[in-house]
Amino acid sequence: MNISYATKSKFLEPCKMEIDKQFKNLNDGQPITINFNETGGYNGEIVVDIKESKSIFSTFWENSDPTRFPARIKAAATALKEKRCFGVHKIIHYNGSLTIERIT
Repeated sequence: MNISYATKSKFLEPCKMEIDKQFKNLNDGQPITINFNETGGYNGEIVVDIKESKSIFSTFWENSDPTRFPARIKAAATALKEKRCFGVHKIIHYNGSLTIERIT
């Protein structure tokens, strides 16, 4: 499924800040963690493909309703694009904490 990047999200800035702080680890293939100050949201483990020239990202997430895509994972995918971290990443959200790992 293709998903549009976030245009507004309270989760976007924290994602961008942590990607900046942990950029070297992410590029070296080490997972990075982002903790939010609030719990809740849709939990999930989703693989996303971030490409430089696209206004959408590809995902292997299966659901008939794209509005149900997890907001924190969408914000993380948007932050990856804005920080020029292109490629395939696995993003896991569980109870207010994200883990991002570069796959390729």
